[in-house]
Amino acid sequence: MYIVYNFKKKEFNGLQKFQCGVEKATLSEDGSRNLSTREFKQAFDKVTLNLHYYRFDEDYTNWDLWAWAPEGKNYEFTDDDFGKVTTAEFSNVDAETNVGFIVRKNDWSQKDWEADRFINKAYMNADGVVDAYIVSGQEKVYYTKEAALEAIEIAKNPRVTEANINSLREIQFAVNSKVGGDLVLKITSADGKEVSYESIELDESGLSGVVYLSQDLDLNKNYTLTIEGLEGKQLMPGKVYDSEEFAEAYTYNGELGAVYSKIGTTFTLWAPTASDVKVALYGTDGKNNGEAENNNEENEKNEDKKKWRRRKEWR
Repeated sequence: MYIVYNFKKKEFNGLQKFQCGVEKATLSEDGSRNLSTREFKQAFDKVTLNLHYYRFDEDYTNWDLWAWAPEGKNYEFTDDDFGKVTTAEFSNVDAETNVGFIVRKNDWSQKDWEADRFINKAYMNADGVVDAYIVSGQEKVYYTKEAALEAIEIAKNPRVTEANINSLREIQFAVNSKVGGDLVLKITSADGKEVSYESIELDESGLSGVVYLSQDLDLNKNYTLTIEGLEGKQLMPGKVYDSEEFAEAYTYNGELGAVYSKIGTTFTLWAPTASDVKVALYGTDGKNNGEAENNNEENEKNEDKKKWRRRKEWR
């Protein structure tokens, strides 16, 4: 992040409320500029988190904030001009303690983002106060309202916001513009081949659904889900790694790793979604020595268990 100090206005171009690492800035009569710096503050007697939350569907029923530093507590949202807001306060936050949070349904039935998120202390002012902005369905934490509003405008362009592979024959998707039962949906591989499906189960909200495929996906290929009138999205692994089909198709119990012989070293790894494999060589000093000169190279993929074997003969 770049921070520009405006010497005429004596401010950091609207960012002066953040910890900029600058304690004092002066402009001398001769035009010289002087900045005295300080370390970022990591420990606070009190931290005040004002968390602003925006949902595209404007349905905030039962949504609240769970935050911790380190003890956890729930905080209810109230209205503000961004969407909703709540304030969480913590005492005696030392340098090693992170302020974490989850935006969730108050019965834990749903999270806005699956992973835990944390506040960057660099954005707290000297008193430990920070405003954070969350846009539904986005992992990123914004620290200015302007940046969050820009992200909202970009996201409002009709598009597929999620396309997750939950099993080899099940795709879960979400959109930010309501669709109906007559939607025209396609799943296409990178080589242009269309994937056939048996049915679509659309949520009553019209903002999400599940596609049930006619055949297993090949996880070594890239696919894109498109809906007529919406920007498409590439399929990403979802719950597929936990599915029985995945375990049955890709479990491998053979030998893995680097096996040396007089004619070369064979590298075997389990990588069912990889389309290619490369070997990087490092010296004992930890430095990358680049690619070795090969007398012979074999690169073979076992389609049964999706393991890669590469044999290299080096001079």
